[in-house]
Amino acid sequence: MNTVITFAVLVTIGYALVYLLAVVIFPFRPCRRCGGRGVRHNRITGGGFRQCSQCAGTGRAVRPGRKLLERLNTDPGGRWTKITGDPRPLDPRRRRG
Repeated sequence: MNTVITFAVLVTIGYALVYLLAVVIFPFRPCRRCGGRGVRHNRITGGGFRQCSQCAGTGRAVRPGRKLLERLNTDPGGRWTKITGDPRPLDPRRRRG
């Protein structure tokens, strides 16, 4: 019984380390609202489309694990957790105005 618990703990730690590495290497995921396309189609008429308001037309969103890493960041310069190449504006609603 003791070996089963030890194995389960080691598997959980291994999974967490692999996920942490994946979040550091790949900080973005496809946007859930537009499916990574950057545009949303009109559901009523099926014709027109507009920019996705959640990702501001980029089709990418920051992974939840990456957001957690940035909140827990204790590096004052933010060198190792700063997301580079983030094309999203600070507020997507200000972009239209």
